Amino acid sequence: MFWADRIAKEIQETDAAKNATAAKPLIIRDEKTLSGRVHVGSMRGVAIHGLISEVLTEYGIPNRFLWEHNDFDPFDSIPGFLDEAKYKDHLGKPLYTVPSPEPGFANYAEFFAAEFTAVHKKTGFTPEYYWAHKDLYGAGKMDPFIRIALDRKDDVRRILKEVSGSDKD
Repeated sequence: MFWADRIAKEIQETDAAKNATAAKPLIIRDEKTLSGRVHVGSMRGVAIHGLISEVLTEYGIPNRFLWEHNDFDPFDSIPGFLDEAKYKDHLGKPLYTVPSPEPGFANYAEFFAAEFTAVHKKTGFTPEYYWAHKDLYGAGKMDPFIRIALDRKDDVRRILKEVSGSDKD
């Protein structure tokens, strides 16, 4: 049995799959931070989730394969192929505010999203795309969750310390 069939059969037995409808399908979701060039490892999530979505569809289970272009994370390093002098002042800024390495794109994230999306299409995967910045944060969809995290900052710090050993302000 193909691994995707095994996983889809496990999903098929869940209450969520049994109750999925066209109006309320299962969500298959992944994302990539658009911080640089595509490499073979970048395709792992697309391939795994794309195949699961395809097999669920074959089994008649309504689902949506969503892909988040994460353009909200900070620009945290300058790739070697870029001019360090041009990009150093953008370190720490959200990726959607960093200039594109090539003309024709609104920003750094859109440039790398176009490159990554082209690879998806070549492999036959067709997720529904959305953007972290405009579709989630800019639309206010993350506001209630940000409020919870801020209200429970001590719990967040404790959990972070337990899981990663890291202390953060």
